[in-house]
Amino acid sequence: MTPTTVHTEMEHAGDDCDDYVLGFALETAKRGLQVAVVTLVDVDGSSPWRPGTQMAVSESGEWAGYLSGGCIERAVAAEAVQAMADRRSRRIRYGAGSPCPGSAPMRQFRLNG
Repeated sequence: MTPTTVHTEMEHAGDDCDDYVLGFALETAKRGLQVAVVTLVDVDGSSPWRPGTQMAVSESGEWAGYLSGGCIERAVAAEAVQAMADRRSRRIRYGAGSPCPGSAPMRQFRLNG
């Protein structure tokens, strides 16, 4: 399934963004859906977000939160949906050749599926 619905709150920043992401995860679980929490664990280069930033993804492909400037979230959500289907956590990396235009720093994420 290709993620198509995006839940974002750009006005949320820092800790408020984390609260928004975790709130989405809790509400998704209350609806009886699986949810994966994606955590940015390392950045090589500049990034709008720091390690520890999180994104939550439902099994239906909806997500909350940002891990980049908006260019890799759809790909990360698709990976999270697959991790939940496989019932396996995983690490993924994005860098050169990622969906981000121009020079993209290397980003490494932990998916809890």
